[in-house]
Amino acid sequence: MSETLDWARTLVVLGRDEIGDEDAAATLHILLKYQSDIERATKELLGRSRPVA
Repeated sequence: MSETLDWARTLVVLGRDEIGDEDAAATLHILLKYQSDIERATKELLGRSRPVA
């Protein structure tokens, strides 16, 4: 639950009142804890893996 609130706060700070796939993928690290989950979700959203930063 706290991760969801952190994610929502981040989107507000970024000035987003709508979120697209790219925005969601760019902020998944706030919502998800494990890199493997982030990569899996990114692949589902964008159809590709995002390079590890």
